[in-house]
Amino acid sequence: MGSVIWIIILILLLNTTAAIITVFKEKRDIAATWAWLLVLNLLPMVGFVIYLFAGKKISKEKIFDLQTQERTGISQLVALQKELWNEKELMPSDLLTDESQVLICV
Repeated sequence: MGSVIWIIILILLLNTTAAIITVFKEKRDIAATWAWLLVLNLLPMVGFVIYLFAGKKISKEKIFDLQTQERTGISQLVALQKELWNEKELMPSDLLTDESQVLICV
């Protein structure tokens, strides 16, 4: 019975050490750091699995790539709207009134 307690204590110490090292590797705000420390320590093995899926921050390269993709998507949508406007398909001519044409300063 005594060796089982020592094994459990060893696992908890290793888990706490690994949790501290894992959480402090990346710069985070204080609330996120404490939250991950609690998750990793209160759920000894499961916490690391949760951290693998939800704890990693997006790298700066991926953020810039996402912003580039977003800008490209917006540019494509604007080009499509301009094309539809020029073809008079964006707003059918039977729905245009004199008042709405005055508001649309094109």
